[in-house]
Amino acid sequence: MSGTVGAMFNGVLQFGSAIGLAAITSIETSVEATHGGSHEYAGRAASFWFILGIVTLQFILISIFYDRSTDHKPQPKYDNPRPMQHSTPHSTTGCGEKLNNSRNITTATDKYVTPLEIMSFTTEKEGAETYP
Repeated sequence: MSGTVGAMFNGVLQFGSAIGLAAITSIETSVEATHGGSHEYAGRAASFWFILGIVTLQFILISIFYDRSTDHKPQPKYDNPRPMQHSTPHSTTGCGEKLNNSRNITTATDKYVTPLEIMSFTTEKEGAETYP
């Protein structure tokens, strides 16, 4: 999902940059054509005023429409591991009891399991190296 969002963001950024550059170049060229040619500063000044107007408009819109209702609420912390939840579709087992399947997975609902322990557990079963 994050790849799709990143691609959409990148595409919109490229499209917006192309449209913005075309608009600024058009403004600069049209003002230079009527006010003394490319040796005068009037075309560049007009394009800079246009950019300043766009940035000011963006600042005003963000200050009006930015949702600040969740800024004061506590955010989740991801430094504490959560207890590992095992779901067994066909049987219910107690803590530490082995399942009757080919992998012999034990449940550990009362112990906090870190992602490193999960990687270590899965690689031990496959015969690969374990992580310290």
